[in-house]
Amino acid sequence: LLEEAERLRESLLALVEADAGAFEPVMRAYRLPSGSAAERLERARVLEAALEGACEAPLEIMERCAGALRLLEGFAEKGNSSALSDAGAGACLCRAALVAASLNVYANTRVMADRERAAEFDRRAGDLLARWEPAADELIRSVRAALGQAPSGAFAPANPAP
Repeated sequence: LLEEAERLRESLLALVEADAGAFEPVMRAYRLPSGSAAERLERARVLEAALEGACEAPLEIMERCAGALRLLEGFAEKGNSSALSDAGAGACLCRAALVAASLNVYANTRVMADRERAAEFDRRAGDLLARWEPAADELIRSVRAALGQAPSGAFAPANPAP
């Protein structure tokens, strides 16, 4: 588990850099001239390609967070109480990273001209959120319960008893 966690950590750090770097082509595209029809067409083409590129890193971040949550479930099951709290903290961070990365995807897709491609990126992000946000919440709830803490806030049971 530790070796796989280290590989995931390294890939996530690289993806954070890639995500930050993917924003620059978008900004360069917005600065392209748009006076003539030909310039507007070229600017639109370059911007569309940059926006697509800017969706890839956050989607990969989301996929790596899903992998991290699977690992954290293993840490929670096999680890001692220290590892248990680390697993819960990791689940909190993965949940936040999933949501934050999805916002980056949605910010880019909302201005894409190719609505079919935008919908595909949105679907991928939505599917990852739908599967892994509840998994993160459940892991956080189970860690809190194992540590003797009542759930609260976003991690409270969906249907609390009356």
